[in-house]
Amino acid sequence: MLKKWVVLSLLLIGSPFLVQCAMQKDFQSLDLRVRNMDNRLVKTEEELKTSQNALERSHKLLAQQGLLIDGLKSGMMQTHGKLDESSRTYQMLLEENKGLKAQLAGTVGEISGKMTALSQQVGQTATEVEEVKAARLREETERVMREAKAAEQAAAKAKEKAAAAKKGEAKSIEPAATKKKVKNTESSGQETPAKPKQEATQKQQGAGGGGGVYDKALAQFQAKKFKEAHELFAKYLETSPKGDHAAEARYFLGESLFNRNEFELSILEYQRVIDESHGSAKAPAALLKQGQAFEKLNDVGTAKMVYYKLLDEFPKSDEAARAKKRLDTMQ
Repeated sequence: MLKKWVVLSLLLIGSPFLVQCAMQKDFQSLDLRVRNMDNRLVKTEEELKTSQNALERSHKLLAQQGLLIDGLKSGMMQTHGKLDESSRTYQMLLEENKGLKAQLAGTVGEISGKMTALSQQVGQTATEVEEVKAARLREETERVMREAKAAEQAAAKAKEKAAAAKKGEAKSIEPAATKKKVKNTESSGQETPAKPKQEATQKQQGAGGGGGVYDKALAQFQAKKFKEAHELFAKYLETSPKGDHAAEARYFLGESLFNRNEFELSILEYQRVIDESHGSAKAPAALLKQGQAFEKLNDVGTAKMVYYKLLDEFPKSDEAARAKKRLDTMQ
């Protein structure tokens, strides 16, 4: 019991001091709490400002996003409008394409018809050109033949005149006794010794001979004695018009004239080879030389016609290849 009173008395004695200590501690604790609250308030204000700033930025961003959304909406509306316009344009193009296809099909058909007609016209024109060429060749050949015939007639008349002149001269100097003897011989029916021999020779040559004459003529031609060769070839054809070498003789007759620059006459001889010996090997050669003769006469058009005729009638011959080269150089 005593201990309790001692304790109580000590407590009563020391209570003011204890109370004061307790109050100081309380004040210190309260001051700390106040400071803490101040600090928290400052932080809260700072956080609030930060939040306000962030909110303002958010409002700005929202406003900008709203503008962007409005722009996107406007762009989408424009895009939809363009799509609609493109769709309409596409449909219009499809319709135009159908019309163009139909028009193109009609045009193609029309062009095809025109090409067919043109092809037929070209074929007809080519035939007409060939006919004109052939007609011109015939006219030119006939003209040259007429001129040659006139020249032959003139030459024959000149020969007749010369022969008549020789006969008249012989009569003027012939003695009377000789005349009488000749008359008696003619009246008695006797023949001179040379006459049977001449007839025999002619009969032999007309029966298909004349080979010796042809060989001599060919030798003269190879020796470039064209005048002598011409006379011998002509003699061979007179005696053997259907001999074994008739086509060759006629061809070399033209060659002799060609080499003597008598191109008109050579054309006639070549033409006789073409007409009379068309199946012989000399026919294409005669056509080729005929074209060359027309070239020598500066008649290029007729020369071309002759070369085309050679290509048409003897396409696989060597002369046809040479004629084609000539035509290529004349284009």
